Amino acid sequence: MARKPSWALGSKDDIPAPRNLNFQARLCDAVKNRLLVRIRYKDDHAERLIAPYGVYRSTKDKYLLASTQIDNPEKPLDRWEPRNLEVGLMTSVVVTDTKFQPDVRFDPFDARYSNGFVCRI
Repeated sequence: MARKPSWALGSKDDIPAPRNLNFQARLCDAVKNRLLVRIRYKDDHAERLIAPYGVYRSTKDKYLLASTQIDNPEKPLDRWEPRNLEVGLMTSVVVTDTKFQPDVRFDPFDARYSNGFVCRI
């Protein structure tokens, strides 16, 4: 059997991170109650503040959080931006007691969500 060339194997970013059901449950609780969440993602040194709209399975079998990033101290100009963050790459998830109003840009019928939601607003 012939080996695939290295360019055909894809990058390590194409491989889903291990699923974190504990973080997923916390995020779904925050989605249900429309509460802001503080997360650390990958190698972040500071927590990001996120408004979570849903956890969904991507076309690459990754479990992602659809959200709006309210604040990221490491990138202060990246406020109020839509973000799709892989749950398995989060290193901490803290649900706050601060309510939020969903961003009108979030469209649960967008094609990126075609594999379905675990939970959503």
